[in-house]
Amino acid sequence: MKKAPGNKKRLVLVIAAAVLVMVLGLKFLAPGGGGGGSAEAAGATGGVEAAGVLDSRPQYLITIARIARACRPTEYEHADLRDPTVPLVAEPTRRSSTPSAPREVEIVLPEMSFEGIVWDDANPVALIDGNAYRRGDEVKGARVVEVGRESVTLSYRSRQFVLTVK
Repeated sequence: MKKAPGNKKRLVLVIAAAVLVMVLGLKFLAPGGGGGGSAEAAGATGGVEAAGVLDSRPQYLITIARIARACRPTEYEHADLRDPTVPLVAEPTRRSSTPSAPREVEIVLPEMSFEGIVWDDANPVALIDGNAYRRGDEVKGARVVEVGRESVTLSYRSRQFVLTVK
């Protein structure tokens, strides 16, 4: 039986590939190997030892371990901490379902000095703060409704106030 010439070429290629795999394996798997990289390149990973291409600890696992060591729990003193179960904002007060009586808002007439009345049957005049006011005039937001012989009636915010002569 004769061997075909193609088989010899295949055998040579297989042996060459095996030798190449062994050389590369020794180079990358040997301690301190790493593909011919310089010491600066190995130190650029943050002080991690140079790992081979087929290292059993991938770089991301080494990084995760470093982060875990750096994030160890810190001891806290509870005296200065806020209770997390207490709300930051006070809850609104709940109103009852039954309507309550509307609150009476106290309306006060602006401060003014009622000095007297100059009576005239046709046009009586009230003297307030040194000025003369007739029916329909406005003084400090209050309207003069009526000027009588001994009193003047003012309307202020839908309320009526009666000022009398002392």
